[in-house]
Amino acid sequence: MKIILFKIKYFAWKVMPKDYQFKETNLGPISASDITTVITGTFRAKGFDDVGRPTGYEEIVHIIFPNGAVEELPALEINLKYAAALKQDLLNRPKV
Repeated sequence: MKIILFKIKYFAWKVMPKDYQFKETNLGPISASDITTVITGTFRAKGFDDVGRPTGYEEIVHIIFPNGAVEELPALEINLKYAAALKQDLLNRPKV
């Protein structure tokens, strides 16, 4: 009986969606069921000089939602960890 209960608790723990709270954003906690995909490794210009050339670049993380909305987040170390975990959750979520 204990083995069956352990298996049920383990299965529920593995399937239970995890929420991630990204830093420096107004978004609430996000789970894999709330998003379509996560894109990392993109850059945007920090600013422009008088001629119009970029003065520097910063890395950002894109989160794409099912309604087509895109949220840009700063690529802080913790945000990159959460993005990688969300990608892994997207790959491992059960197909409906």
